[in-house]
Amino acid sequence: MSEFQFAQPGWLWLLLFTPLWLIRDVSQRRARWRQLTRFADPHLLPSLLVDGRGSSLRSRHSLWPLLWLFGVLAMAGPRWDYRQVETYRPAGAAVILLDLSRSMDVTDVAPSRLERARQEISDLVSSNPDLRLGLVAFAAVPHVVAPVTEDMATLLNLLPAMKSGLVERQGTDLIEALRRCKQLLAVEAGGAKSVLLLSDGEYPETDLGVLSEELRALNIRLHVLGLGTPEGGPIPTPGGEWFRDQQGNPVISRLNESNLQQLAEAAGGIYRRADYRQDDTRALLQALATSPEVGEVSGHELKLWHERFYIFLIPFMLLLLSRFRQIAPLPVEPS
Repeated sequence: MSEFQFAQPGWLWLLLFTPLWLIRDVSQRRARWRQLTRFADPHLLPSLLVDGRGSSLRSRHSLWPLLWLFGVLAMAGPRWDYRQVETYRPAGAAVILLDLSRSMDVTDVAPSRLERARQEISDLVSSNPDLRLGLVAFAAVPHVVAPVTEDMATLLNLLPAMKSGLVERQGTDLIEALRRCKQLLAVEAGGAKSVLLLSDGEYPETDLGVLSEELRALNIRLHVLGLGTPEGGPIPTPGGEWFRDQQGNPVISRLNESNLQQLAEAAGGIYRRADYRQDDTRALLQALATSPEVGEVSGHELKLWHERFYIFLIPFMLLLLSRFRQIAPLPVEPS
């Protein structure tokens, strides 16, 4: 398609100064010519050298008005010939919140809760049609692994590094982790904003009321994927032993589905327990895509123009270079 226009037509107002510049230049040259007629006959003036480059006064013209003209036209951005490009905006954004506390190393689900969580995230990212996703890992302190992005390959490459040893301070501060997710989602424009929590629910039940209030204050939807079994298992130490209580018995970590279900319900989301089928992944993606706040995928056509500013930029550069051209003076023979 062909249609001529300027990308920044406001620059064309500066062309009003071009005639003024030309009038000023002509008047100055005429004034210099009248001054020279006081010292030489008029028929000799066309041959009079006025500089060391051999240019006569009659043939010497200022290039600055032309430089101004070409420079303004280039800045205005002339363009024509365009093609239509269809663009779209994904429906919403979500942050995956991954629990990296030591209890996620329990092997009550093979090979471990954390490995199972990584597999679930991989399935979700690979099946994601149009959501922008981010990744935050947390224990006592949240860590932003990846901001909200459309680059699913980067998220997949980061998953193998998600281990409980990645965080130095152990514990489970879910409130601070949710606040960090809200900061990431706050910069996203349009669409729904959700958080997907992958955890075993190992936080005190007394914190549930505080968490519910925090979620309402943050105005986010929280979906939860539970990891582990109600029977649970002992928590391994980095050295291969078991964490033990004061009586010397291994500390048993169990999936606290009651905590997770109440948390998801309080935040307007859904709860699913992770399994080896695709049902949990499909249910979570459907919840993210069909929640009332999620907008539909929007598309529109965008004109991709062929910019032609270089047409005026080339003569501008050539004229500018000519102003700096130096010609060595002729050698003077000694008398």
